Formats: sequence, structure tokens, C-alpha cells
Amino acid sequence: MTKLYSLPAYKAARDKEGMARGMAVRFSNHVATEMAADGDLEPGPVPPVQESIELSCLKQLMALEDETKALKAPEVESLLLMPLHEIPKSPNVRAEGYSRENPHPLVSDHGGQYGYSVGPKYEPISTKDVARRVRDEIKAGVKAKTLPKASYSVRSSHRSIRIEISELPQDFPVLNPERVRLEAAEPHVFHPDCHYPRFTPEAKALVEKVEGFASAYRYDRSDSMTDYFDTNFYLDVGISHIDENKARTEILASVAESR
Repeated sequence: MTKLYSLPAYKAARDKEGMARGMAVRFSNHVATEMAADGDLEPGPVPPVQESIELSCLKQLMALEDETKALKAPEVESLLLMPLHEIPKSPNVRAEGYSRENPHPLVSDHGGQYGYSVGPKYEPISTKDVARRVRDEIKAGVKAKTLPKASYSVRSSHRSIRIEISELPQDFPVLNPERVRLEAAEPHVFHPDCHYPRFTPEAKALVEKVEGFASAYRYDRSDSMTDYFDTNFYLDVGISHIDENKARTEILASVAESR
């Protein structure tokens, strides 16, 4: 006497063996096929889960077909024949789906699957040229007195730029006195920046302003959650340890005098 097997096998594999739904479907079909070949069992009905999987795939294919038809519009075909630098900035369906701005004409957004930011002055130039432009902008800022008079070291390598600020004016506040006092009183306790900022508002604004000069020439498509990194250069901006140590010493000296 023959009996249906694929549906019971699917349920057993799913419930008793703890298999994933897709694996349970394949397992039940395999068992039914092997045993039906011996004439003992009939294949039986297709498990409902496989029907839903097939329906889901069909819906995806239909959506992809609609999207492909839309991409074959005459105006889009004309864009495909244009040189890259002549393509106008226009809304991008995938970018809008991820609530992004229109992708840069020179930097693909990878279909919206990774991080995406492009500086307003980005162009495919070397880090050496970027460093040269940043130096000029810093000099202009110092001359216009939008930046304090100090030493700004801008160093570049093949894929990175390091900017170090040093020799700041004597009266320029660098470190947060409260943070310095806490670290001196509790050297083995971690004090997060969100509670006790390391830098003063003036020092933080200075670092962010200088960092903005270089970031304007940078694109970043990295996604740290998947360990994917894609950028034209890595950027590091900070105040020199000499200036930090000097500010720390002065703050602690004033604390000692007040006692």
C-alpha cells in the first residue's frame, strides 16, 4: 500500500529535526524521490512553504522585469551613451529608496547597499594634490583670522592624510579642565567623551573646521558593520600631544595652587 510522504517528511524535518524551512523542503523531496523510486511511496503534494517560496520568487522576477522595462526608456538609453562627465545629476531610484541625496556623477553609490558620502569639492586627484589645496585653505583661514595662528602640519601618503595642529597661542583653551581633574583623581576610571568631553568647545570647533577642509575632497562608501572600506583616502586630524601635555600640566598646576 502506498501513501503520501513528502508533506509528512517536511513537517517532521521542520518540527522534530529543527531544520530551516528551505532545507526541510529539500529533505522531504529527497526522501520522497528515493522511496518512490523503489515503488513504496508516492511523491505526495508539494509542501505549502515551497509554494510560498516559488510565489515570492515569481513576484521578485515580475518586479525586476518592471524595473528593467523602466530602465529601457529612450531618455535612459540616451544617458547610457553619454560620457561619464556629461551625465546630468538626476534623481536615482535606488538612492531615493535609501533616503540618499542624488549620487555623485563620478562616484557610484553601489546600488545603495553601503555607506555613501561625497565631499562638495571631490574630484579624482591624488592625496598629494589634496594636501596642497588644504594647506592653501588653512593659510587663507589664518590670514582671514578664522583660524588661530598656529602650526598646521599636513602630511599625505598614497591613501591617507594626517593633519596635526601645534604651537597654539598661549591663551587658546585646548583641554577640558574638568576632564583633566577627573583623570588625575581617578586614573583607572574610564570617563566617556559624551559625559566629560576631552577638548574644549574651541578646540573641538578648530579640529572640525580643519577636518572639513580635507573632507570636502573625500568620498566614503565604507560600511563598518560588514568590514567593507572604500574611500579615496583616510583622514586623521588632531592637536599635537605636546600641546595637550602642556595644557594638562598647566591645569593640574592651577589645581595644586588653589589647594
